[in-house]
Amino acid sequence: MFGALKRRRARKKFEADTITYRGDLADWEDADEAIDRMLEIVRDCAAGRVHEQFTDRSDHGFMLENDEFPVASISGSALLQVVRAPGQYRGGYGGVSFPIFGRVRGHVGGNRGTFVPGKESMTMTDEGTTMITNKRVMFRGSVRTDEWKFSRMMAMEHADIGMTTIFMSSGGKPEAIGYGNDVGAEVQFRFEIAAALARGTLERFLHELEAEKAHHQEVKPVPPAAPAG
Repeated sequence: MFGALKRRRARKKFEADTITYRGDLADWEDADEAIDRMLEIVRDCAAGRVHEQFTDRSDHGFMLENDEFPVASISGSALLQVVRAPGQYRGGYGGVSFPIFGRVRGHVGGNRGTFVPGKESMTMTDEGTTMITNKRVMFRGSVRTDEWKFSRMMAMEHADIGMTTIFMSSGGKPEAIGYGNDVGAEVQFRFEIAAALARGTLERFLHELEAEKAHHQEVKPVPPAAPAG
């Protein structure tokens, strides 16, 4: 009896693991197909066939330079900026300490007071259309416009939630474009290939994608082993 019960449990676990495996495999295959498509685009561009991959020559409402072309146009995107919450003035009355940042504490004694700056965070300041070209990133919203040239960028940082933060070499606070995780992988690829086109680093980008492809092959889901008996 106990042997039959153990076999039934093993069979149920195998069936549940098989369902999970099939879902994981479908996700893996979608990602593998996306990587292959990205590799094809980058290889063509590195071989001088840029115009075969980027055939759109419309301006999408932006003023483009003579040799500039769109790499992506993202409607309904958000401009996010680092903003600081209002600070607070805190007065003391007997040496009581209060937290400022994490474990750092400010001490207030007697009648002294301390101004505590507000915390910094990313906040949406406008919504509109983002244009990524082979030279720059542009944002056009209802109250704000902005531009970031790839030649002056220090770094880009992509987040899984569907956001790219831009850091400029000229300094200043970082800004970000939000577009949602539904199109996150595609938009982030467009950011990266546009930067490679602008900075002449297509070969480097190709090697990075090839390494990603090799790593992806290593993590292909493995089907569960069928129970004995």
